[in-house]
Amino acid sequence: MVENSNLQNSYWENFWKEGNTDWDLGRIDPALKELVEEKDFELAKGNGLVPGCGRGYDVFYFAEKGYNMTGLDQRKGKIYSRRLLYKVPDTKYQLVYDYTFFCAIEPHLRRSWGNRCAELVSKGGHLITLMYPFEYICEPPPHPVTEEAYHEVLDNNFDLVYIDHNPRKDPSRQYKNVMAVWKRKRNSSVK
Repeated sequence: MVENSNLQNSYWENFWKEGNTDWDLGRIDPALKELVEEKDFELAKGNGLVPGCGRGYDVFYFAEKGYNMTGLDQRKGKIYSRRLLYKVPDTKYQLVYDYTFFCAIEPHLRRSWGNRCAELVSKGGHLITLMYPFEYICEPPPHPVTEEAYHEVLDNNFDLVYIDHNPRKDPSRQYKNVMAVWKRKRNSSVK
């Protein structure tokens, strides 16, 4: 999924070294907690994956909920399970959560991201996307997103089954974000 993984690794490692990690709340995002604990959305159970997991708050959160979790990040020494995203896993995931991965990759790679999600998520499994940012907040990455951009790369293999255009936000983050849950189609062409 990454064109030059060494370049990408050093790019993201510099953010961590400099403490320039504005995306890191120090806990799970309130929108995710709201979805799982207050909206009572029934998510598929089993194996879970969080690409771009950072310090792993979401990984640990889902593990506490009974999922067998894998967290991936570019940060050296801080990967919670060292499976590379471009290799086929031994098993499919019933749950994938993406908050900052889609916006971090170059827009021309997003279709590959969508295809890879379809390969990783089992039929009937869920992909949770917390869509952000919808406008330029700094020099990319993060790259701005649109709901249409997600639909363009997911609709062939996923059905949008839940969307919240005004999910709970941390008081320090009042930018627009959208919480969505996509269900992997059972009749999808991807195995």
